[in-house]
Amino acid sequence: MEKKSKFELTTATTIDTTMMKRVFFRRSFFNCYTYFLCFSLLACVSGYSQVVNPCDSITPSYTIDLTGNPGGFDSIAGIKRSGLCCGASNPDRCIVMFITLDTNSAGLLFEISSGAVPSGALFYQIGCDTPRVVGEPICLTTTGPHVLTFCKPGNNPNGFKITSIPKSIIPDTLDVTLGCSIDIGTLGYFEDTALQWS
Repeated sequence: MEKKSKFELTTATTIDTTMMKRVFFRRSFFNCYTYFLCFSLLACVSGYSQVVNPCDSITPSYTIDLTGNPGGFDSIAGIKRSGLCCGASNPDRCIVMFITLDTNSAGLLFEISSGAVPSGALFYQIGCDTPRVVGEPICLTTTGPHVLTFCKPGNNPNGFKITSIPKSIIPDTLDVTLGCSIDIGTLGYFEDTALQWS
């Protein structure tokens, strides 16, 4: 006698299509949900990876939040550098700062406020990108957090000042009565050599 597999259909077998549709729907929903969950997790991980610390574990790190203060600043004093960041090598020693700006900020200014400063240009980096001269402002299009690294030889303590540069606000029109005067100006960091007042 020939044996049939328990999954083999015979002519007398009927199929409940309603049940099959339910099973298919549940499987489809489960697959969509699984893909959505995986995609969301990858998006979160991807967003988080942008704020990864690019420095050694011994490098001093500081968090600076200038949210709500687009023209504000923060100072850190007596900092000794240690460790390496962004591919730097000995004899450099580094610090790292995680800086969040306000939505009305256009960039930031990083300065050495105290301690020994050697002659010659010193450089800092945002996100391990192109080195910039300390004291030179940088334009930033997002609030961050931005990863600022600063490295130089030696381990003398220094103080640092991080200033948020507010977006420029220029009035569209100004009214003044004949024979009177009014002050004209801008709010925020504004540098345009082509601008002429008349």
